[in-house]
Amino acid sequence: MKILLLGIGNSPVRSKFVSNHIENYMGDIEGHEILTFGYNEGVDIKIETGADFREALARLPAGWQPDCCILWEAEWNLLPPGIESAPFPTFALISDWDYDIHLAGCYVKSVDCVIALSDFEKEALLALGARRVEVFHHVGAMREYFAVPPKRMEERKYDILYTSFIDDNAHPDRSAWILKLCGISDRYRVLVAPHLPGYKDYIILLRDSKLVLSHHRYGSMSGRVMEAGSQGAVVMDTGPDIRNYFKPDEEYIPVTTDDFPDQIERYLNDTAGLQAMSERFYKKVTGDYESRNRLGKLIGFIGALLECKESATGIKEAEDISDRGPVYYYAFFRTSQGPFIVNAGSRLLLMSIEEFKKAAGVEPSARALTNLAVAETAYGSLYNPEEFLRAGIKPCIEMLREAIRSCPGYVMAYFNLGLLYYRSHDYNNAMKVFKVALELFEDRNSDLDVWCLHNRDYDLFNTFLRKPLNAALLLLSRGEDEKGTKDIRSLYRAFILYLISRIEEKNKKIYPALDALLEASRLYPGSGSMMTEAAGKLALLGFRKESIDLYRKAIGLCPLSPDPRLNYVKLMYLYGMDNELAAEIKKLLVIAESVLQFKGTKAAVRKLLDSFTRFNRNPVYSFDPARDNVLEVWFDKLFLFYRSDLFNYDLVSRIVKILCELGRTDKAFLIMEDYTGRFKGKSPSCEEMSAIRNIYDYLRERSCGQARLLNERLSLLNNKFQFNGAGQ
Repeated sequence: MKILLLGIGNSPVRSKFVSNHIENYMGDIEGHEILTFGYNEGVDIKIETGADFREALARLPAGWQPDCCILWEAEWNLLPPGIESAPFPTFALISDWDYDIHLAGCYVKSVDCVIALSDFEKEALLALGARRVEVFHHVGAMREYFAVPPKRMEERKYDILYTSFIDDNAHPDRSAWILKLCGISDRYRVLVAPHLPGYKDYIILLRDSKLVLSHHRYGSMSGRVMEAGSQGAVVMDTGPDIRNYFKPDEEYIPVTTDDFPDQIERYLNDTAGLQAMSERFYKKVTGDYESRNRLGKLIGFIGALLECKESATGIKEAEDISDRGPVYYYAFFRTSQGPFIVNAGSRLLLMSIEEFKKAAGVEPSARALTNLAVAETAYGSLYNPEEFLRAGIKPCIEMLREAIRSCPGYVMAYFNLGLLYYRSHDYNNAMKVFKVALELFEDRNSDLDVWCLHNRDYDLFNTFLRKPLNAALLLLSRGEDEKGTKDIRSLYRAFILYLISRIEEKNKKIYPALDALLEASRLYPGSGSMMTEAAGKLALLGFRKESIDLYRKAIGLCPLSPDPRLNYVKLMYLYGMDNELAAEIKKLLVIAESVLQFKGTKAAVRKLLDSFTRFNRNPVYSFDPARDNVLEVWFDKLFLFYRSDLFNYDLVSRIVKILCELGRTDKAFLIMEDYTGRFKGKSPSCEEMSAIRNIYDYLRERSCGQARLLNERLSLLNNKFQFNGAGQ
């Protein structure tokens, strides 16, 4: 078979996830002719970024006509324009399709057939518009890296290994499994390492591990399964798909959230049985799942599809010229940042801008103008931020205003206009526009364009919205319009409220900031980051129970992130929750011990514990500077708000209570006098009078109580030392 292959050439990415990249091993494939094309040096036919597919065809050897074109890991590469009109069948291998649903939707519609890893992904890709999807697991393990022979089980350093990117926001499912591993680290040698610290380092870890955990968010079989097997490690897999390839409890260990500890105990206590499983698994992987073996079978699989009369060919060209705009835009963030796959620098982003300009010129629709403004903002913010803020931002603002004038109900123009003002620190205008956007997102009849461009250059957008928005877009693609649209409206409202909270805080309005943040958390209860911030503000403002409850929820959503746990520990110390505090410290140390990425947390925990006076001094000392330090930090923060928020009696009340807790009742009276002095020439309202009376009653009670306490202490001193006169 003659195959034209989309390759990555000499990209440094080939040194990572080595077995994933066909160009690392395709040279030994016999009986087939493979020519590569792509955008980097090292391919057979190098084309320029943005070149039409016909350019690659024009440079084929004379008389050489491909039987098909294979687009390997297409979602991490750039499909050239014109690929949809290829004169021969095109097959795209796509696995990480859910990272940018916009891009995946464009790609699957541009090829004759998509090859997916599992039935779940087949159904999803069909929903995104693919004409045909077939399932074939093409990933193997390269024989150059096989352990020959593998270490025996009793020679291995680690009982359980898991290598993974750790991100509580993007991959909470992984974090949940890592937390389970940490929970058994007192009984077994557990290591959680960053994903592929270097391929050879990764292989060494596999060779030194008895069990390797494999988890995929959709239950598909990961390529990491074969890599582990090629080193003689036994895989524990959390998904159903692996059963199609390996025998459970014979060649791998199936695990669920319920039987996870029992399965580990069962197999780690049976070294002979585990060794036998390792040998069976190693033999099958190094035979049937060697990379060249899998490639040969894939080519045979594609060959059978070509012989089938149902093979789809002749996909029509894209109807809307703006289609390339999203492709170039999202491909830039997928392929040209970090270790590049398409070595194009800023060019892809500039090409997307040109496509959006064409679309806006033909028909200046609200979407075309908004997309253009988003792309222009991304380029300016990434490549020339100072010049963009000085001059480039004005045309983007005008584009969005024009979009609003052309379509007053187009909510995405309002959102992006508010976000642009916010990013440029024009908080007054940002607040005005955000309030309108909130109303429009809540109005089910407003024009919600769910396919409008995402702000992929903006970290806050990626942190809070990227993953759940992609999930909602998939729901819409599956026909679940009501839920998908409702989720999108709630997500954007939550993010806007989060930004409003930040603006209120910058304006020294702490209570409105808290209210906005709590509402944002209600609308988006899956955001641990929002809940962590809300819990901190609740604690600052004296809502003890509410802050504790919200910290617990935040930790449940972000179980591995150290900051929420450390802040929670400080709060428990302040409230005297010593038993719960000890348990939380233990969890922090267990995570730090098992997860390589969080080794530094140990030092932070030790420093925190050293500062906890109550734990480190003789019980005879009642003075607790650690407690006072927390209260003083809170006072300093609140006083900044007090200086700007002239008549906020809730704020005054909170400051007065903190000062009394610090034993500075005299300073509390000074604050109260300053506050009441602000009413000079102005009569307090009934509500304000009631609030002042409440603070007065509190101060009276505290003063009387403090007087009694001071007299009691004086009496104790007198009784102890018999002070009978002033001179003694």
